[in-house]
Amino acid sequence: MFITLVLCTVLVFLSVVIKVSTDVAVASSVDTIGNLTKQSILSEYDLILKKRYGIFAVRLNDYTLSEKVKYYYDYTFSDKHYVDISEVSGHPLKTLVDGNCFVSQVKDTLLYFGRPELPEYLDIEDEEEILKNHRVNARWILSQLPSHGDCIGIDGNLISNVSINEYLFIYFKDYVNDRELGKTYFRNEIEYILTGTPDDEKARKEVKTKLILERNVNNIAYLYSCEEKRQEALMFAELIAPEFGPAVQALILEAWAFLESVNDVELLYEKKKVPLLKDDSSWAITFENAMENILGSDDSEEKTSMEIVEDFDYEKEYDTGAIEPDEIKGLTYDDYLKTLLLLMNEEKKVYRTLDLIQLNMKYIYDETFLIKEYATAFSYDITVNGRKYSFEASY
Repeated sequence: MFITLVLCTVLVFLSVVIKVSTDVAVASSVDTIGNLTKQSILSEYDLILKKRYGIFAVRLNDYTLSEKVKYYYDYTFSDKHYVDISEVSGHPLKTLVDGNCFVSQVKDTLLYFGRPELPEYLDIEDEEEILKNHRVNARWILSQLPSHGDCIGIDGNLISNVSINEYLFIYFKDYVNDRELGKTYFRNEIEYILTGTPDDEKARKEVKTKLILERNVNNIAYLYSCEEKRQEALMFAELIAPEFGPAVQALILEAWAFLESVNDVELLYEKKKVPLLKDDSSWAITFENAMENILGSDDSEEKTSMEIVEDFDYEKEYDTGAIEPDEIKGLTYDDYLKTLLLLMNEEKKVYRTLDLIQLNMKYIYDETFLIKEYATAFSYDITVNGRKYSFEASY
């Protein structure tokens, strides 16, 4: 009886030791497999998204994440009958539709000097495609764009703003510079970011208007500072309307500055430079050129010169022929776009950039691509032998 009691005690003790040892071994295995599972899922990032835009993200939702986790654990413990996996649940924690996640990825990309890598089938854009005026009219496509949803506020600062600007001029095109980026849906991508207009030609014209207005302020300031040009305008004003000389002079100077501004943008389109502040050597439109455009801007022969000056049409598309000044100097088209971007709301800038990534990925890679489905961090819980384990991972 005594021996039986001792043997039972020993067996119970051994059972406890075996159970504890098994639990410790299983817990250690679960932790090890958990870390391997995290790395395996992170390694499934979208390769095209990484190469083309320098962004690490994996396509996940609650269901697909849980299925991936379950697959890895089932594969590992398939022949371990003492391991019971009863519950798996996973959740993406951060997705690219959160602009802050995207900004963080941009900073990392720039830190490691990332540059676009184009697969062969994206390398060259067809000439016919280049000539097309691409636009987006479908409401279902527009409604899915990140900038048309509930945008999460950006925790922005000067560093993040500068980082986004630098990123844009590496990974996106503009009207003057395609940066050899191959196929994209819009030709004028940075113009889209500035305007939010999903139409190539309209976006270009809207940015052109912004540049003309910006240039006009500086050009009118130069004209008023130049005695010679002021006198030319005053002499003509007194000739056509002696009683309103100074008022007509102001109208002529404003129209002259506007024409110079139009010419400035044409020079920028030709990849030439235009200074922020003009001087005699960088001024292109002569008084004769200006008056030819001003007086020739109305076909009505019934109007007097005074009436034509008063009715000068600032909405008309004037072609000054990109007259070159004596000295080409100053800033490029891209430099002027950068000044507009610096003044732009950072939240709009970030989410319109995400719009372009989504449109391009749909256009050249996967028509089902949606930014909101791509995660940069996730967590999952798994219950093994009645014990719950939690894991988190991020890029």
